[in-house]
Amino acid sequence: MEIEIVWTERAIHSYNKIIKYLLENWNETVADDFVIVLKEQLHLLSQGNLHFKKSKKKKLFEALITKHNLLVYRERKNKIELLYFFDTRQHPIKKR
Repeated sequence: MEIEIVWTERAIHSYNKIIKYLLENWNETVADDFVIVLKEQLHLLSQGNLHFKKSKKKKLFEALITKHNLLVYRERKNKIELLYFFDTRQHPIKKR
């Protein structure tokens, strides 16, 4: 049974910022690679085949998508709610 994945507005916004950054500062191939890795991770997550480490905040999980991009999400009844993406090069206090 596949678990539904729901994107919050904040997740969409932070995802778009990452794509924009990659396209402006790297190239389309790097952006495409990020999208492919993210899709693979989300597919495994939706299948229940992958679990990431718990965050310091209750009921939140952190998934390292690339060495510079972290996805914060939570599990709800029969769905996974993507909360936001975080650039790991930022100061950790900004992750809150």
